[in-house]
Amino acid sequence: SVESLGCVSVICSDKTGTLTTGEFKVLKVDSLDGTYSEEELLSLMAGIEAGSSHPIAQSIMSYVSDENIESANFNSTEVISGEGVKGVHQGSEYALISQKAYAENIDIEMLPGATISILIKDGKAIGAVSLGDELKATSKELMDVLKNKGITPIMATGDNDNAAKGVAEALGIEYRANQSP
Repeated sequence: SVESLGCVSVICSDKTGTLTTGEFKVLKVDSLDGTYSEEELLSLMAGIEAGSSHPIAQSIMSYVSDENIESANFNSTEVISGEGVKGVHQGSEYALISQKAYAENIDIEMLPGATISILIKDGKAIGAVSLGDELKATSKELMDVLKNKGITPIMATGDNDNAAKGVAEALGIEYRANQSP
């Protein structure tokens, strides 16, 4: 409990599932090369994520199901630790990776607080999905209690700076983005 923290001066907390619900929602999909429609990109994203229990994968598959979009069939998929997933579909290699793992700028509107994953086909970025996650109802109050006790809360997350900043600002705390497990 917060009362028994004694001489603690800083607490570091994860973002996804700790301060937020961990239930991502698809906010928007962008075609990066103009070749693929939103529906085609979502079909590929859901196909490569099939069978994954990761919160981002679950949100994409749920969205695709709700929109009645058929998932693309991948011959094989493999997790890329700390980055995303890769697989083969119709002879082409695809990957759905974090914006951090992609490590290049993309030309899309950045929604406040959004987490972005990039879809790559044969080494070329073809699409991006922006996902959002909501704060837990108790997170702001907990951060305020900690600060009132002289404890500095810091949020650490693997998410991009944009996603981290949005949550940190809502909670009034410091943050560290693009962290690895």
